[in-house]
Amino acid sequence: MENLIIVFGVLFLAAGISFFVKPDLIFDFLRKEANNIILQILAITVRLVLGLLLIYFANSSRYPTVIAAFGWFIILAAIALLLIGRKNFQILIEWVLNFFNPYKMVGGFLAIMLGMFLIYAFI
Repeated sequence: MENLIIVFGVLFLAAGISFFVKPDLIFDFLRKEANNIILQILAITVRLVLGLLLIYFANSSRYPTVIAAFGWFIILAAIALLLIGRKNFQILIEWVLNFFNPYKMVGGFLAIMLGMFLIYAFI
């Protein structure tokens, strides 16, 4: 099951690389799908699953305290996304896309680093 965390790491890595190869790919997708309730459900579900996996398997990692804390932080983010409601989720997506648009490359770099960290922590 720890392999699922490695899969998440690879997905973070791929998303980060996509910011360098096609910077607008993810932003355009999120803009197009911001009104789709599936996006909010997916955002919450993925965070809950990843957070729970990180907490459950933290002791199997190289950095159990960091991984567990990160897992709790991700679960809190999922709860926040659930509690803000549908309309505020759409507003949040638009704000994030506008605010971080000039920093796509930085976001890509951070996603690559996070992906590499998760892979390294569980290999």
